[in-house]
Amino acid sequence: VRSNNPLLLKNFGTESVWSYEAGIRSEFLDRRATANLTVFFGDTSNLQIATAVANPGGAPVFPVGNFSDFESSGAELETNFLVTDGLTVFANAGYNKTEYMNPTAEVLTQQAACVASIAAGATARPNCAAGIIRADGGIARPLRAPEFTGTLGFSWEKPVSNDYQVVLSGSGRFVSKFNVNSAELATTRDPGYSLVSGSFAFERQDGKLQFSVTEPLTE
Repeated sequence: VRSNNPLLLKNFGTESVWSYEAGIRSEFLDRRATANLTVFFGDTSNLQIATAVANPGGAPVFPVGNFSDFESSGAELETNFLVTDGLTVFANAGYNKTEYMNPTAEVLTQQAACVASIAAGATARPNCAAGIIRADGGIARPLRAPEFTGTLGFSWEKPVSNDYQVVLSGSGRFVSKFNVNSAELATTRDPGYSLVSGSFAFERQDGKLQFSVTEPLTE
């Protein structure tokens, strides 16, 4: 819920992003296999972040503000292999390193006040666990940015007539732990997850018509 209290609303600057990518695309084994590698770097200025703040009535709201710049860098690998006619297996992996950079003067002042309250043993620490400052006074890790991801799966196509085919596919996906709160509260740290799913489809071979059922096999 966005704030309807003008006292909690602040002006924020325009966010700008410079992103760079480089990669290699390859085919081998008579084009039965492909391997694509991409590396990337993103540099964001005046990152806009919605942080949780309590309204005077107690309900949380999420006003937007500029707290720092942001950098993201990593790599993605995508591979496919045609095992036999109709059967393809694939594996993808990703690495993403993210970090808040150049915190604003307001954030640095808040961080200093948080660290001072911890050092003094204060019970009330309003400057801690707020904005992008963790409860221990450090800068939080960026939101919803798992460091590692991976997918492994297959797709099997079997013609049943000159025009139609059935397709059976399955995949497993892994996502490492990530932060879902701007201040990286311990109670809001997502431990990551694994997901296995399968699907069955009946379709025209020209792709103009398809009926499919997809079912997650894990929660």
